Amino acid sequence: MEISFLCAAIITFVLMLVESIYYIYQIKKKNIQPAIATWFIFSVATFVSACSYIVATDKKWMEGVMIVSDSLFTFLTLVFTLIFTHSKFQFNAFQVFYLASTCMIVVLWWFTKNAFYANLLVQLLIAIGYIPTIENLLKAQKNPESFLAWSLTFSAGAVSLYPAYQGGNKLSILYSVRSMLLVGILLFLIWRLERRCGGESLLEGIKRVLPGKTKKLV
Repeated sequence: MEISFLCAAIITFVLMLVESIYYIYQIKKKNIQPAIATWFIFSVATFVSACSYIVATDKKWMEGVMIVSDSLFTFLTLVFTLIFTHSKFQFNAFQVFYLASTCMIVVLWWFTKNAFYANLLVQLLIAIGYIPTIENLLKAQKNPESFLAWSLTFSAGAVSLYPAYQGGNKLSILYSVRSMLLVGILLFLIWRLERRCGGESLLEGIKRVLPGKTKKLV
């Protein structure tokens, strides 16, 4: 295994870890008000995505580090959201459809025994899951999302593309590209909203998390 291959996988995991810690920190500080139901359905979808990937690729962990990391940290975010917010599960029509679709994919996977196509369907479902967030950003008067957190996710997707491409892993490549494309759209919408509202910039977000350590960046 090449050193660069291993390093890219480790960097991807660390970026996802930092993003998760930062997001959880924002939840604890009440700066973000996440919807429990949303994180629950994403946890289920990313778990099915990771499981189907592992089966389809015969446990190629390094090449699919983005897929596995996404599942792990989405679940951790759900757990800490439950701990810090004490929110109740309230599902809207879209979330019920999303959860039902995930279950249908699992049933289809069980009948066909084809993990590859099951993973493709889950990836499509995850992509559809971005629609409410994009819609909210288009309608919002104040930015409800963290530019820093989504930037870390975008960076992880970009770095994870290297081991995925080197291994010729189609599912991992698709996951990384899909992540970069959709998160890139979110970043643009967040940036546009920040410009319009004069909200927190990326640097300001870093300074708030690491006070006293970013003076040289100004």
